[in-house]
Amino acid sequence: MQRSILALVIALACRASVWADTHKVPEENTVATVEAPDSWKAEDDERGIELGSDDGEVYIAVQVIDAKGEKAMEEAARYLKKKGVTLDDKPARIDDSQKDRVLVSWDGKDEEGPAKIQLMVLNANQEKAVLFICWASPDGEKKHEEEIAAIARSVKKS
Repeated sequence: MQRSILALVIALACRASVWADTHKVPEENTVATVEAPDSWKAEDDERGIELGSDDGEVYIAVQVIDAKGEKAMEEAARYLKKKGVTLDDKPARIDDSQKDRVLVSWDGKDEEGPAKIQLMVLNANQEKAVLFICWASPDGEKKHEEEIAAIARSVKKS
């Protein structure tokens, strides 16, 4: 029994240390926060943060913008184009079942080949939205599926 409790405590401590990084989005005039694994690379910019998996297979940007709805989608498309990511014409899936966020996914390509792209638009307040933009190789998306989902779930309005 004591070994089981000790094993549980160690497992929880390891999990906590793996997910210890909470980032403000953006660092100044924070509108939201996001959690990321310690092993992922993180780089702040004036609009938010960019994250990269330790193996370089997944890239995530969490950005604050002064737009909502269709304008937010246009802003996300511009960001992806700037990063060398192209989207197929039609989204593969749209989920607007949640009150304060919309999720859209596409197939596409980046500089390294086929890519899976995910976008979440979270209405932060009357003027601002938070974009969660993720693109990954198909294998990277499968390998890091749980981490991607956990990072997306961790995006919270401040």
